[in-house]
Parts: sequence; structure tokens; C-alpha cells
Amino acid sequence: MKQPPATRLQAAESLALAQALAGQAGDHGLYLGMTGRLARGLPRMGCWTGMHLGGDEFDGGVRARVDEPLPFADDVFRVVVLSHVLEWTPHAVDLLDEAVRVLAPEGFLAITAFHPFSAWAPWLLCRRSPRPMLIAPAWLRQQLAARAMLEPSLCRCGASLPIRHGVAAPSWLGGGFVMVARKRRAAVMKLRPHARHRHAGRRGAWVHGTHRECA
Repeated sequence: MKQPPATRLQAAESLALAQALAGQAGDHGLYLGMTGRLARGLPRMGCWTGMHLGGDEFDGGVRARVDEPLPFADDVFRVVVLSHVLEWTPHAVDLLDEAVRVLAPEGFLAITAFHPFSAWAPWLLCRRSPRPMLIAPAWLRQQLAARAMLEPSLCRCGASLPIRHGVAAPSWLGGGFVMVARKRRAAVMKLRPHARHRHAGRRGAWVHGTHRECA
């Protein structure tokens, strides 16, 4: 992710993130990326926790192993950003579970990744090991739907070829994509459900000599 083409692609993704998350605010945000700095254009939050992936561990504001749960409580972050981290770990499904778990109800999950069906794919696959495990947007939609996330939005961004210069406007030929989904509101539980009245019916015969009015 340090090559000039990838750096320019990240700049285009930052613009797309800024548009998709415009107007969002809250106390806490979580950013998981491949570098030690936050992406530009993130919404202003009370506090951003930044962690970058290096091998099997996350480092930065908080350290954690990739194959273990994130060291955060449930439903604490208003915005969670996964910047290309799903492509560089074999624990992508587990990491996606953790991202949804720590995301607050009605919060936003933003994911950036290389588009597998673009002219960038040959350039990425020709890299020396390690190589990214490209993820398809359709697969990502299925994973988010299975985790009770609302229908996500998708934006292609970046240049159509990795050899082009500058930051290109979002297009359907872009080498990367940004997917943003919202977490469903937590179900409301009734603290004291109303008891349903039932007709008990007649049980047995009346006691001999008992008046019906005082039974």
C-alpha cells in the first residue's frame, strides 16, 4: 500500500469516504487501516481510535491480535472504517463480525477495498508475496446482510489504471470501491409485558349448599 498508484487510490477513497460519511458525528470512531495514520476526510468525532494492521497484529492506539476479539465493548463506536484490512488477513470474516459488534446501533460501517473486476487486478496479482485477497462487492453485501446491516451503498473510485497519475473522480471503472452500511436499530424490549387475561372456566361442580352469588 506504499506504492504511488496505491497512495493515489487511497486519496480518491478518502474523497468518497468524506462524501458518504458527511454530517456524521459522535463520541467515538474506530479506524482500522494498513498505515499508522488516519485517512483524510473522516467525520469529526469526539475521539478516533486508530489501529493499523501489521502481520497478525493490530498496532497503534490499542494493540490486539487479528485472530482475537477486538478489545472493545459492544455498540461503542458511531463510525467504524475498515480501510483495505479485509484483503490482507485470513480472518476477514471474523474481523467483519467484530466490526459489526463494536458498532453502535444506527452507526455506519465503511469498507474500502480494491475492486476485483478492474484493470488493477493484474497489477496486484503480479506483486511479490504477500498478495491481497481481493473481495467482491457482492460477497461483501451478503456478509453484511447476514449481520443485520441495512442495504449498503457502493461507490467505485480511483483511476481505471494503476499507471495513471492524479486523483480521478468516482467512476464505474475505478480500481477501488467504498461500501457504507448502517447498523439496524436495536430491538426494543418490553420491561413489563402486559398479562393476557384468560377465562378460567368452570372447574368441577358447585359445592352442595353454596350460593352462586358468593362462589
